[in-house]
Amino acid sequence: MSINKYRLLLPFLGGLLSTLFVLRSTLFSPGLVYVRDSYPSIIGSFPTLVNNGQINLLFIMDTSDLPIYIFSLWPEIWDKLSYAYPIFLGFVSMYFASYYILRIRYKEIISLIVAFLYVTSPAFMYFTYWTNYSTFVALYPLFLVGLDYVNRNFSLLRSSIILSLLLTLTTTDPRGFIFSFFTLFLYVIYRVIKKDFHFLKIALLSLPFYLMENIRTFYSLLVQHTVYVSVGSSISVEQLWLNYYTFSLSDNLRGIGLFAPLINFYAGNVLFSYIFSFFLPVFVILSFFYLFFKIIHTDAIFYFFLYSFLVIFMSSYVVVFNHVFNINLIYYLNNWLKDTPLFPYMWVILPTYLSEMIIAPLFLTFVYEINFLLAEKGEVQRLISVIILVMVVSAQLVFSYPSFATGNYEYNYIPLSVPGNLIQAAEYLHGAKVAVYGTTIYYHGKYYDPEVFTGVPNSVFLPFFNTTHLGTILEYYGVEYVLANENLSYFLSQKDLELVKNFSGIYVFKNLDYKSTFSSRGIYLVYNVNNLNEDVAAVPYYFYVPPEYLAGIIGGNEIYIRADVFHNYSVKIPAQRLPYPTNFSCTIYVNAHTLQILSSLPGISLIQVGNPASENVSVTPGKYAVLLTYVSYPEGGVIEISNGSVSLKVNTANNTLSVVSSYLGVISTEEGKIELIHPGNRITYIVNLELIPYSLWNDTIITLHPKNVTVVSYPVVGDAISSVGYNIILGKAEIPPSYHLVPVIILNVIFYALILFLLLRRKRSNS
Repeated sequence: MSINKYRLLLPFLGGLLSTLFVLRSTLFSPGLVYVRDSYPSIIGSFPTLVNNGQINLLFIMDTSDLPIYIFSLWPEIWDKLSYAYPIFLGFVSMYFASYYILRIRYKEIISLIVAFLYVTSPAFMYFTYWTNYSTFVALYPLFLVGLDYVNRNFSLLRSSIILSLLLTLTTTDPRGFIFSFFTLFLYVIYRVIKKDFHFLKIALLSLPFYLMENIRTFYSLLVQHTVYVSVGSSISVEQLWLNYYTFSLSDNLRGIGLFAPLINFYAGNVLFSYIFSFFLPVFVILSFFYLFFKIIHTDAIFYFFLYSFLVIFMSSYVVVFNHVFNINLIYYLNNWLKDTPLFPYMWVILPTYLSEMIIAPLFLTFVYEINFLLAEKGEVQRLISVIILVMVVSAQLVFSYPSFATGNYEYNYIPLSVPGNLIQAAEYLHGAKVAVYGTTIYYHGKYYDPEVFTGVPNSVFLPFFNTTHLGTILEYYGVEYVLANENLSYFLSQKDLELVKNFSGIYVFKNLDYKSTFSSRGIYLVYNVNNLNEDVAAVPYYFYVPPEYLAGIIGGNEIYIRADVFHNYSVKIPAQRLPYPTNFSCTIYVNAHTLQILSSLPGISLIQVGNPASENVSVTPGKYAVLLTYVSYPEGGVIEISNGSVSLKVNTANNTLSVVSSYLGVISTEEGKIELIHPGNRITYIVNLELIPYSLWNDTIITLHPKNVTVVSYPVVGDAISSVGYNIILGKAEIPPSYHLVPVIILNVIFYALILFLLLRRKRSNS
């Protein structure tokens, strides 16, 4: 690919101007952007070089995003760059990809137009909510054309090194890693089918270089694998239900998939804009077949196959002349994966994220078609092609109009100014855990949005209880300070809170009851936090505490004690990893009630059921006392336990949100199974089901003799229970090992220097 050195500035200048245009309002308005799940810190922090068992900044996978992380000391710069940087990268990436493909006049202008269409497309702009997602989408076009580039232009060694660097750039997160190697695998097959085995050699030789370039990432995965697996399992449980959404073929054709309801259309004429949104994919498909015998000899055949495969594989249905035809190919794969050890990694290939790969091959196929249509020999044919292309480009601009019309992505990326007194308070707190109680901030004659309180590092928002010993309750939540700008008299009246700083109307209170470590005689279950005593180890009443450490219950009744003591008689409910409408499921369908339950009952583990369902529970034949623990809330349904002749029922609906342990009665079984039934259509949440031998239930007199425990506020590994705000050490527990990362980083730099040396030496020898 030969580019005039003066014209080399063109894509970078175009990328800069396009980024400034698309985000003009966001970039030139002071403040930080608080949107969706983004809560940027209002103060900067220097990345630590020591790993403490948590995911470390220097070991993030998205190497290509490292340039913006160096600005983490300046929060506003970093926050703005996190939205602008992927747009700039995407423009440059698509420009060079298009320039490489085109063999016609005015290729620079056409490449600029395609690059702008790419970064303003609704699918690309929606992914800019998350930097590592959008960086992959931005660099994917360059990676795709790079596969052909390394196969044509260099020696085996140099081609392998360049391919490894391309793979490193698109390894922006675990999804980027999987998507990049999936694409590489498909391209190897494509080349082998064409009897080109040279690329297979390039791909194999690139792997050791890739490992060398990413040694810090793989070292991080090694020493922190438990953290990553835990995070992966959590994401799979929370998001698996998205996999069973109805993804229409028409939405996937445009690359918007699940996000279709969230895509804004031009307000002037929604129907017109909706029709225009199909112009590009329809043109690409029709032109592909029209130009098939020309395209078949280029990589456009691979791009079109990749695009078509993803669209069809991800789609659950297609509507043709008012008839709905189900496809659901990906669901066969995921229905199998959900019951395998690969479940913690399923979130990587959910359709929600697979759509990251759709628009790049769509646009690259479009570029190939432009190349052939404008190379037609007849003037009339070229004129018709130009007219059609102008229509397609115009239609795509109308579809993309909301992306750049307001300069802040349709009012999504509106910066909120942060007052100086809040920054001073955050710096004073030094990252200590702080409970925030705030409203609109008034500072130096201006009002500031209270949402900026979320930018205080390590801040939590808790319900503040009507009590005279607030500090004891906050200790339970691990809170060392309170930050408030209203209701000052209430906090001043608390004997265990001390006002330590006043930053022009933002008050900092120190919790005098907070201790980083203390000892306790056993562990209490807490039903009512208002009754908590100081220096008492406590966990929510729906947690399990080993009986030898159980000290009692605070604010609840004996049934919760019995539920804990007989916890070993819990039965395994055969919950499926499918969304709730079909059966009892450990995959939680997210709705308003679920969000309230999960936020109000931290750490709770739930089984959800929504439609009529039943499951057989295997038990030893005998007579049992039935103890059911469930979430009680206004919309709850009925749960029934039956042996075929006798049924025990409970209605989980109640005006108060709480976890209830309820003794349902006695049931017998001679066949060794009990049926768990949900007869209605109300969403119901089960926590646990215990079938306790009746004689044991009836004859056991519970006496508690708890052992001593130690409470610590820092992370530990080993025999410990994690409560809401601290860890309770039962036996031997240790601080997570710290791994000094400097040697690995130095090794990584040495590897890059070696690779650069090999590239330059090879270039000189070729010269």
